[in-house]
Amino acid sequence: MELILFITGIYFTFSLGFFQFTHIKDIIKAIFSKSDKKGESTSPFESLMTALAGSVGTGNIAGVASAISLGGSGAIFWMWVSGFFAMMTKYAEVLLAVKFRQKNRKGEYIGGCMYIIKNGLKSKAFFKLLSVIFALFGISASLFSGNMVQSNTISTAFCSYIGTSDTKTKLIVGIILSFIVSIVILKGAKSVNKANKFIMPIMGSMYIIFSVSVIIKNSDMILPAFSSLFNDVFDAQKVVGGIGGFFVTKAFKVGISKGTFSNEAGMGSSPIAHAQSQVISPVHQAVFGIAEVFFDTHIICTLTALAVLTSGVDLSSNGMVIVISAFSSIFSMKTSAFFLTMFIFFFSISSVLSWSLYGTRCFEFLTGGKYLKLYLVIFIISTALGTLTDTNFVWSVGEKINILMAMPNILSIILLSGTVVVETREFIYYNRVNKNIDRKSLCKIK
Repeated sequence: MELILFITGIYFTFSLGFFQFTHIKDIIKAIFSKSDKKGESTSPFESLMTALAGSVGTGNIAGVASAISLGGSGAIFWMWVSGFFAMMTKYAEVLLAVKFRQKNRKGEYIGGCMYIIKNGLKSKAFFKLLSVIFALFGISASLFSGNMVQSNTISTAFCSYIGTSDTKTKLIVGIILSFIVSIVILKGAKSVNKANKFIMPIMGSMYIIFSVSVIIKNSDMILPAFSSLFNDVFDAQKVVGGIGGFFVTKAFKVGISKGTFSNEAGMGSSPIAHAQSQVISPVHQAVFGIAEVFFDTHIICTLTALAVLTSGVDLSSNGMVIVISAFSSIFSMKTSAFFLTMFIFFFSISSVLSWSLYGTRCFEFLTGGKYLKLYLVIFIISTALGTLTDTNFVWSVGEKINILMAMPNILSIILLSGTVVVETREFIYYNRVNKNIDRKSLCKIK
């Protein structure tokens, strides 16, 4: 599945003329432009923070360290490559989510793969079934990979920090997490957006500062780290049929896999968050999708990788221990473990909040907006259960559901790729013809 997602990113990159590179000025202007309306509306930035909250998490920390451990430092190069192409997969699915969204009973914008299929591919029976299938997998993913996996990660990290793993402690952690989650999600989508708008900038900035501090402390190892990284990618390729050739193959597989599932491009999850944004232009919100992948993969994952590689820690341990060891180059092991546990808690809890929104929208699609409280109660209970469930089980189930969720999404955006191209060309034409016109019209709020 990772290879399919990778090829999809390449397809959209070439179809749109390397838009993420050739139109970087327009992307930056759109991202830093101000909305015309404040108050009750969901801003593009709020939608971006909710989308980021759903993707930034354990994979950006322990997952990156595991990638280096399994595939060598060359895996990071392939993570960058996959991230570059994933920008356009994310761009395409966000654009279509905004293009084919609709309003619910509360007057809120709702969108995502199920509405892309319903309103974009329209009346064919097969596509109706496909939209239902995506919604069902979306609900399942929200309960497992978006909820139970995250609460399990928090519980595991906390128990590891205090040095215990008894069921009673896990249950207490589960009850506390369920209480925190319920306070936010029972108030609706606006509450989720506001919470993530607060959590993500603060925790993201703190993690960047901590990672950069480790890199600066070990600045003499930056060049050797990059040298090792590129040697793993290129030099080993010359060893045809040898150990080096296998190593590069493994680095490619691991790097593509970690990069793809870190930014979740192609899964169809974060477009549900982006579809909330009150912008008129689908392209304007779609460029926030590009920014989402860039921040997730090329900023957070890269800083984690450099912190690990420059610190020279033993790579034979599990991912979390590797990162803790890297942080211990400026802090004690206990302090490093505390900060990593804190980062995991906030990143994971914000991810749970985002996935509660994704699951709600999928449930709303199936039921027409009825019985939403029932879904939220099940979601809250799942948060507690996740802390008590076997780690390998929840991860295994979560990964399988993610793949099943991605399949109808990839099919839908490929079938509607012509719409993506047309919308993008209109955006480019507008900018060329109206060079001296204020481009705020691209991001006006309805």
